[in-house]
Amino acid sequence: MSLFFLFMLFPFLNEDLIAPCEDREEMLEYLQDFSEEEYTIVNTADARFYVKEEKKLEEDANVLHFLERYIKEGTTVVDFGAQNGARAFFFSRFVGLQGNVLAFESNAELFRELFWNAMLNNVQNMKLFYKVQSLDSLELTDVSVMYIDGSGREDIFLNNAKKTIQACKPALILNMIGGVPMERHDRYIKEVYDNRIERFRDLGYTIQRIDKDHYLALPTGKKSPGA
Repeated sequence: MSLFFLFMLFPFLNEDLIAPCEDREEMLEYLQDFSEEEYTIVNTADARFYVKEEKKLEEDANVLHFLERYIKEGTTVVDFGAQNGARAFFFSRFVGLQGNVLAFESNAELFRELFWNAMLNNVQNMKLFYKVQSLDSLELTDVSVMYIDGSGREDIFLNNAKKTIQACKPALILNMIGGVPMERHDRYIKEVYDNRIERFRDLGYTIQRIDKDHYLALPTGKKSPGA
């Protein structure tokens, strides 16, 4: 689908794709100020993406495929810190048309890329949220997985997602403190990390490290599928 055609459809498509937010009209204007010439279209196994030449497509295939066992078809997956959508489109394929992906991104440029990538791929089961919004206010009952990459804003997200986590008991993938391996942080950052880990334990979760900067949190007593 050409970008020109997407622009023609813009007024009709964005209502369902973008969740309400305080700066909605301003953001809609910003979304339309998109220059295709600044981007290269990159094809992956899951989707097509507008990517700036100087940027790499953010994708961690090993972690995503690790998550397959926890994503249930027809459920909701939350992607907090969705960036340009590389993970969200992977999740979209596994939840199916009866499921939903809620993608949160607070960086304006990344949100614009996320939006146009969603338009480019004509996704039917995704909702985009600009900035941090209360997940609990959505009153979700069927969340199977949450991917949390808050770039330091994990506490803000957790403050507004506690009820949802307790009700749905989803599998959580945590990419905390900006995705930098814990061994490279100073003492203060390690204390912040320890406090966040303790918050997940207080919610009834057991946490294990699955690679250098990703952690898996499961409800205590719950075994991994196939275990």
